[in-house]
Amino acid sequence: MAFALCACDAPAPKRPSAPEPRPTPPPVAEAPAHEKAPNGKEIYEARCASCHAIEGTGALGPKTNLKASPLDSAQIHQVIAHGRPEKGMMGFGSILDSTEIDSLVEYVHKFQSPSQQ
Repeated sequence: MAFALCACDAPAPKRPSAPEPRPTPPPVAEAPAHEKAPNGKEIYEARCASCHAIEGTGALGPKTNLKASPLDSAQIHQVIAHGRPEKGMMGFGSILDSTEIDSLVEYVHKFQSPSQQ
């Protein structure tokens, strides 16, 4: 019994300690609105649908029908940026930046049939 008492007085062997927990990284914050990728659909609905209709079929006559447009991406970008004043369309280059116009061009292409793209 003496042995058991002596053994209790001895210091306990050191056990390896558990590794320190790593700090949890902060959640990734959503990019501010000005840094988000532009949404072509939202831009279209806000800036274009009043003349071109939600479906792109044209609200102000046949020349506003985007489904029938023969224009390619570069031409659509040019028209959006500079307009067609002779046809009553204003340019949006002073309102939208190039990335927003690119997003809008991509969205407008969805109105065209695959053979037109």
